[in-house]
This record gives sequence, structure tokens and C-alpha cells, in this order.
Amino acid sequence: SSGSLRGPSSAGWVMQSNLVSTVFKRFDTTGDGKLTVKEFTHLFKTLGGESWGEDKIARLFAVADLDRDGLIDVDEFLAWVFTKKAGRAVVTGTPERRDSLTVTGSHCEAAVCRSPSPEPDTTDDDEYDTDSSITSDDAGEELIHASPEAFGDHLPLETPEESEDDGDETDVAARHALQKPAKGRRPSKQTKPQKAEAEVIIGEAEMYETLVYAGGDVQPRLLLGDFASLFAKCKRAGLGPELCRLVPQRIQADEGQKPEDLSPFELGHLALLVAEKPELGREDVRQKIDEVSEGCRMIDFSNNLERIGLESSMRIGFGPFKRICWAVGEAMLVDPETLLTQLFWADTNVFELTTTMANEVMRRLFLKVPHKKEPLMRQKVHSNDFMRMCHVQNLSDKAGKTGIPHAQLSLFFANTLKNLASLLAAREAKRCAAKKKKREKTHRTHKSISGRPKLSVLFEELFRAIPPGRFRSPLHMVLSLLENANALSATARKQKF
Repeated sequence: SSGSLRGPSSAGWVMQSNLVSTVFKRFDTTGDGKLTVKEFTHLFKTLGGESWGEDKIARLFAVADLDRDGLIDVDEFLAWVFTKKAGRAVVTGTPERRDSLTVTGSHCEAAVCRSPSPEPDTTDDDEYDTDSSITSDDAGEELIHASPEAFGDHLPLETPEESEDDGDETDVAARHALQKPAKGRRPSKQTKPQKAEAEVIIGEAEMYETLVYAGGDVQPRLLLGDFASLFAKCKRAGLGPELCRLVPQRIQADEGQKPEDLSPFELGHLALLVAEKPELGREDVRQKIDEVSEGCRMIDFSNNLERIGLESSMRIGFGPFKRICWAVGEAMLVDPETLLTQLFWADTNVFELTTTMANEVMRRLFLKVPHKKEPLMRQKVHSNDFMRMCHVQNLSDKAGKTGIPHAQLSLFFANTLKNLASLLAAREAKRCAAKKKKREKTHRTHKSISGRPKLSVLFEELFRAIPPGRFRSPLHMVLSLLENANALSATARKQKF
């Protein structure tokens, strides 16, 4: 970190700094603790739609990027948001102005302390904004007072690690403070509603790092053969055309386009295409699949790409990996987070529901109804909800041959709640394994299941408790239950009419 933000520990300031930090984390898609120009632009496009021009955002980025490294870390972001016009002194970096820099607001009082720049830059904020339609002051204020609707799904009221019944009072108050704009201010304007994007659960950078990390040794690159084998495991687990029918995806399909049932061999051909043509488009992907699909889908994979003349030892860098994932998603009509979470499960056995899938589970399996004051991911699943779902979905069985014995359903749910803290910690440890450092998190005891991460744990444990043979994977189990829920709903409608 290039600096630190210091100030009195008033509850209001803590609340606002927590909220702004949460915004930062949601738009830090790579998870490296820094915002790129693209991520910074995405943040303001989400906040204000077309009212934020790219030139205007670029000028604000230049003001906030104090150390001029082309990236904005969280301290620079907080300093820029809270210091407003005093950001001029931060940019200048002169000791006499920096030492006296204190900003007082209705809920915040902060002092910013930075090391002086090697070559002090005396450029004023307004020089970056020649049309005077927006200043860094306005931008920071709009971030602080923005309503949660302005950020769509980027700023959930519940973070993945905590829920309302197990967070501390300050965090709970901070989340509630976001539900409406501050008094005396209008909600931020939007020219048109912004399309919500799913939470980044497993980023491309984390996934690639996980794949190249094996037993403590980092390979120079991901091998195509290993990538194809993991994809084959995902296919067996349920990654196929039925997924986008049962779980809504954000990816836009062309009129009449149907999801392709890609084979690992076709993934290999797409990898070659990416190597030959890095800037490939959707038409290039379709053309390649049309050329090779018939032959590839008739051959059993058996972890052997050489059967069709592909080299398993072909190395894949991070850039090609991202483009291959994009091409696979375009062909199969699945969102990036869907593909990445399944690859992560295939490699680590950690099952993650995507946000959309978790919402479908709450709505169609637990029959929860979303409403403004309590979105689905904040509603709780109790023992009675779980037992009802198991009975309706035939997951209980007296003999225990095809499901959990009736008498043990309540005990299973109680044990899952009892062990939830350790299960969440174990999952976090697996995610940190490839990063060579541990992130310490406190997981408290739980009285119910709420939120996407805890739902993911519940269904992973449920899959393990079901006798082998009925479901191939946690994903296959969830998709089967959603399919059955659809059938039950259709039957109920027919009987009604």
C-alpha cells in the first residue's frame, strides 16, 4: 500500500469508509487490491450510466492515482473519496500542506498522510475537468451517498462471510445505511437502468493461479491436456446445454442460437484457434465449432488429446486462458462465473453456487419470495424449510438407499449448522492454498443458513450425505432438483385448471 488513511474512529466515519471499501472490493475484479482504469470506469458507469464520460472519468482517475503507477489502491481510493477538494494537496504532496490536511464533514473527519512525491505535481483537480461539470468533490460525495440500487448486484447488503445474525453492530448499521440516500440529498441520477452483473466468485486470475499451482510447485504455464481433463470432469458433472435452460444466464444469445454441447476435443481446437488468432470474435468461434464438432463428439475423450492430433503438452498463458474461457462461454451460452466455479470445483472439490443459481435455489426449492426489504440472499433457511424441501424432492428414504433416512434429516441440518464455521474456514483455506499466504477470517456459530456461500456449503454437504450413484456431482444434484421443481409446478398448474 502506498499510504494510509487516518482519522477519529467515529461510528459514522467507520460506516462510510466500510461502505466505500466494499464498493472498491466489488469492482476489483482481479482481487489484487487495486483498480485499473477499466475497473474504475466500470464503477462510475454503473453508478451514473451515460452521465459519466470516459474522458471525465480518466481525469478523475489521474487525480486519485497519487503515486502515478497507473493503479488505484484502496488507500488512494478512500483518500480521494473523503478528502474532496483537499485532494489537491494530496496530489501536490508538499509536506507543509499535507501535514495540515484535515477534512470535516457531516459524518467523517479524516486526515490523509502520504509520502511526498519525488517530483511534486501541482496540478489542480479542476484542470483535469475543463468542462467544470463534475469535480472530484462531487464524484466522492456521490459515491458516499449512492443508493444500493445504483450498483445493482455489485454491492449486496450481505457480504459472503457474514449475515445479519452474526455480524457486528457497526457492519449491520452500515449495511442498513445504504438502503436509502442521506437526508437532504437526491438519489444519484441515471439516464437508464443499469444491467446488474453477477458477483465475482472465482476470478480468472485466481482460477488460473489455482490451476498452475500443484503441490507447492508453480508450473510455468497451464498445460492444455490438464485443462481439457478438468473440462471433461465439468462435463460429467453437469456442465451442458441443460444448465442455461434451468438457470438463467446473463450472456446474450443471438436469435435462434442454441447452446453447444462442447467436448474436451473442441476445447483443444479453440485453444489452437486462440493461439493462431488472439483477437478472435464470436463468428470465429462458431466457424471452428462447425468445422470440428461432428468428428470430436463421436470420439471418447479418455484424457487423450493426441487421438485427434492435439498436443497435451501445449502451454497456455493467462491471456490465452481468458480468451479460451470466453470462447467456451460464447459457445455453451454460460456466464464466465458459471464456467469458472465449475472448473474450480473440478480442481479443488469446493462447490460454489453462482449468485443466480443460489437465487433459483431459494425461490424454487425453498419457496422463498424476494421483496425489496429482504432480498433472497438475506432470507434464512431453517430446519423446517430444509426438511420440507427434502421430502418434496424425495431426498429422504427410510432405508437410506437413495436418500437420507427420515429420522436423520433434522440431525443432518443441525450438524451442518454446528460445523458451518469450520466448513467455511476449510473452504477459505483451499482458496488461499495457491496464494502462499493465509487470510485469517473469523467464522461464528450459525443458527440458520443464509447467503450464497452458506447455501453452497449446505448443498455440498447434502451431496456427500446422499448415497453414491444418484447424483454425479453437487451441480448435477442442484440441476436435477430444479428440474424436478419445474415438473412439480407444471403438474400443480394442470391440476388447478
